[in-house]
Formats: sequence, structure tokens, C-alpha cells
Amino acid sequence: LGLLSAAACALVPDALRRSAIGQRLWHAAESGPLPSPQEARERIFVALAPAGVDPAVKREPPAALGSDSSAGAALEDDPRWAMEVWRDAGKDFTVWVGQPLDGKFPQMLAGDASINFVPCDELRKLEQTKWQQMVEYHRQYLTVAFPLAPRRAPANFNAGSAWSCGVQAAALDLSSIGGGWAGDGRGGVVSDGAVLAHCGRFAEENGGCGYVLKPAHLRAEGHGRGGASMLSSSSVLPGDTFDEAGNKAMRLDIRIIAARAVAAGLGGGGGCVATPTSVAVSIWGTTRDCARQSWPPTRPSGPTIVWPEGRPADDGTLPKPMAFIMEAPQAAVVVFELLALEPRSGAMRRVAFFAAPADSLRQGLRWVPLWTGGFGGEVHTTRFW
Repeated sequence: LGLLSAAACALVPDALRRSAIGQRLWHAAESGPLPSPQEARERIFVALAPAGVDPAVKREPPAALGSDSSAGAALEDDPRWAMEVWRDAGKDFTVWVGQPLDGKFPQMLAGDASINFVPCDELRKLEQTKWQQMVEYHRQYLTVAFPLAPRRAPANFNAGSAWSCGVQAAALDLSSIGGGWAGDGRGGVVSDGAVLAHCGRFAEENGGCGYVLKPAHLRAEGHGRGGASMLSSSSVLPGDTFDEAGNKAMRLDIRIIAARAVAAGLGGGGGCVATPTSVAVSIWGTTRDCARQSWPPTRPSGPTIVWPEGRPADDGTLPKPMAFIMEAPQAAVVVFELLALEPRSGAMRRVAFFAAPADSLRQGLRWVPLWTGGFGGEVHTTRFW
């Protein structure tokens, strides 16, 4: 409700029953209000986003759900009637009715099934002002964070802020994933930084199934914002950084040596990229952890791109690294991007990227495989290090 008209929403339950997933819909009568993890395997749960109906507005429901124009007009006018259809559908499969997230975080009775919904602007306020309460609340209750944007003009938000608060689902618009250069009217994964971070979180972890276990500090008590308990003085080393709560922050230093065999991508005529190319590294995490650094474009030398900022000095001194400080590295994703000059438009276009959870990176020299924004989200053999 809210994304579809009331009339269209009323047709969805029957469409679910008739679809290929109809046999996999969960029914609470099978074992109780909430299934066990084993019972939930390969089952589908239906949750309705809040309808936003004003209960003070009194309307008469249509006489019947039929094909006549008067009934259709009434359905368009009254979302509450569509809710009645969904309540009837609850006889065949369980329907969880969502509710707006209450910033007072009320406790519910044991066994009650409920799912909260919070828009991204409200999420950001709660992350900055009630982070600890959010973490504690989401050790027990489910919430979906969603972007404030119409379907015809999709825009995403920083999912890392949701993950850092323990929010279980950060809903992003993936409708145009892949398909071209950023900004050419077909782009999706190549034109949306939030989707790049999403790929980094889920593409390779846990087999790429789309589910990742929350960090321990978001599942159990006694941990701080960064996931570590208060450190003793004996574990403090020179140069360590701490947040206001005394938790050890993570410092990530990145030196980019070169890029090799970077495919030109769609619109580039095939082969390796030949136009000036820049590199950027971003952190998608809590609002305070988010950061981005980039090096200016440099022209490739054959199949290799070497940026002056990454070269050692004549005396052998190492170049200055891209440095990032993260208070909550368990919720952060590191995104690498290569952007090449597109001669026809004169704009910089993302030709490849890679993303991974920040706390999964190991110290030392590392090869980074580059991904492209193709329709299948495929990973090419190009290497970036």
C-alpha cells in the first residue's frame, strides 16, 4: 500500500496464491506465530508496509469486489478496503502488517510477530541521537529501512547506517541494476554508489545468498559501537584511535599501486580503457564513518594505469596513503571505483568497481578483482591492485 493503488493492492493476494511461490507461503497454523529456523527454510513470508490511512476519515466501503466501475473507483479511494482483502488472505497464508517504527521503542508481548518500517531520513536522525537504543531494540524486533523516492525517480540511501544500528533489512532500488555506463539512461549498479556497497556486503559473503549474520555486538549485550568491549590499558598501542565510548576504531590505509587490463566497458569500443582514468575509494558505513578519497585522472600506458600519487619518491619513501578511520568497521563496506573519461560527453564514467566488508580486508599486498555493471552483474578477469 502506498506504492500501488488500493485497487491494484487488493489483487495481489490472489496473484500470490496462483503464482509459483504459492506453495511456499508461510501459514502460522503450521506451527505457531513464529517458525523455527528450520521451518523457515525455503519459505516465503508476506509483510505489508504501513498503509498510511487516516482512521479519522470515514468512508463507506464498496458493495462488492467486482469488475464494475463503481467498485473500482471506491477501491482507488479507500486503502482500508484493500486491507480487508489482505485480512481475508490471512486465512490462506500469514500476513504480517507492518507499522511505522516508534522512536520510543515500545516492548511487545513475547511471541508477537511484528515488523517495523522506517524511512531513511528518520533512520539517520535515530542513528545519530538514539544509536544504543536502536541496537538494543533490534536484538529482538525486525525493521525495514527504505528510501524516500518515487519509483519513477528512484534514489537510494546509505544502507551502512541501517546495518550499524542493527536494522535487519535496508531496502534499495535495484530495478535498473546493470546495463551501461553511468548516466546513459540505462545504468543501475554502475551509477548508484549505494548499490555498489550492497554488492560488497552480500555478493561474496555467506555464499552470496543475500543473508549475512549480524556482528556479535549487534546480537549480544556488553559491546560498544565498534564491536569491542572497553579496552584495558595494556592493549592500547601508540597511535590507536578511540571513539567517545572508548572503543577502538579501525584505521585503514590504502596505497594503490596500479590498475591492469581495465576493460573499456559498454560504449568504450572494446579492449582496454585508453582515456584518462581516475580511482576513488569510499567507505559506506555509519554517518560518521562515511568518507571518499580519489586521485585525479591519468592516462593509461598500454594496459596499465599508474597514478603519480601512488609512486614512491626518488629516495624510496612510500607515498601518502588514502587513510580512513572507522568507528564501526563491522558495518562498513569499502568500495573501489575506476572512472574513465567518456570522449563523446566529456564526463567521467564508472567502468569498473569492487566492494568488500571493511573488516574482511587483510594487511599486505592484495589483488582486487574488478566487477562491471553488466546485466548479469558478472565478474571479469580484469585485476586491480
